[in-house]
Amino acid sequence: EVIQIVRATCRRLVKARLNDCHRRLKRYKNKTQQLHDKLKQLILTELLDIFTTIADKRDNKATERARTGHQQKLTGLLRNKEQRRSKPDDNWVRNISSRPLDRNETRILSYGQKHSVTPKRIPTKAIVPSVEAALSRQRELSESTKGNIRSRIASTIQSALQHGSNSTKDEQHALKRRGHSYSTSRQRTSYCCRGQD
Repeated sequence: EVIQIVRATCRRLVKARLNDCHRRLKRYKNKTQQLHDKLKQLILTELLDIFTTIADKRDNKATERARTGHQQKLTGLLRNKEQRRSKPDDNWVRNISSRPLDRNETRILSYGQKHSVTPKRIPTKAIVPSVEAALSRQRELSESTKGNIRSRIASTIQSALQHGSNSTKDEQHALKRRGHSYSTSRQRTSYCCRGQD
C-alpha cells in the first residue's frame, strides 16, 4: 500500500509537470505569433518567408535530435531493466555463518534484498517532507499547481488503507532473531542472499 501511495504521488508530480510544460508551450507559441505579426509590418513578405523557412528547418533539426536522444535513452533503460530482471526461482540463500538457518529464516532471506516488509503504519511523516522537498526543487511550478499537488497527496494518504503484513509471524520472529529491523537490508547479517537482479 505504501509503495502504491509513493507511485501515485510520483505520477501526479509528473502529470503536474507535463501540464505546466503544455501551458508554457502555449504561452511561447502566442509570443512567437505576436513577434511574427510585428515582423510582417517591418519586413517584406518574401523576405519574411525565407527567414521563417530557415528558422523552421533549424527548429525541426533540434527537435529531431532531441527526440532521437530520448528514444535511445529509453531504449537503453528498458534493455538494462530486462537484463537485470530475474525470476523468483533464481533467488537463493547461502549460509556463510556457523549457525544453521531454520525454514523461516531461509524463506525470508530467499525473498531477496528488494523485498520490503509491510510497515505497521503508513509513514505519513516521511512522505510529506519528501514531497515538500521535491516541490521546493520545482521552481518553474506555480504556487497554485504546488497547492493542487499537496491537496491530492493529502487526499491519497487519507483514503489509503493499511493492509496486513506480507510476512508471517514466524518470518517476523526470524527477522528479529537475526538482528533485522524492518528497514534494514538483509545483507547486513552473516547470511548471503543473492539473485540475478
